[in-house]
Amino acid sequence: MEQLTAWLTGPESIEFRGGPVPQPGPEELLISVGAAVTCGTDVKVYRRGGHPKMLEVPSPFGHELAGTILSPGEAVEGWREGERVVVSNSASCGSCDFCVRGNENLCADLVYLNGAFSRYLVVPARFVERGVYRLPDHLGFAEAA
Repeated sequence: MEQLTAWLTGPESIEFRGGPVPQPGPEELLISVGAAVTCGTDVKVYRRGGHPKMLEVPSPFGHELAGTILSPGEAVEGWREGERVVVSNSASCGSCDFCVRGNENLCADLVYLNGAFSRYLVVPARFVERGVYRLPDHLGFAEAA
């Protein structure tokens, strides 16, 4: 297994970079990406060469994906190898005033996930806790992403 990731390197500039398969930390998941899709935000970020809140170049690119858990970190509970999942493109903090009032989309400390256009992706702990969802058997990766 070898990693391959699309990196946004500037306006309308993408490089494909290889390397070793990343390993998850104790509270993270390693996902084999089954599908990653392009949305309007990706097109704007590609054309502009970045986004002030989502990423600074160079950066792994893409943020909408579904795939299979290859390896849960040693402290991860409730997830196991082989489960099919979709991962949110952002994760709220759960504790700011907006989140406490149920307005997670306005989170004062929202973090973004980048790197969907990869063979493998390590899903950070906050996403594992607040933004990973099991896929029903009838739903394919592309439809879920």
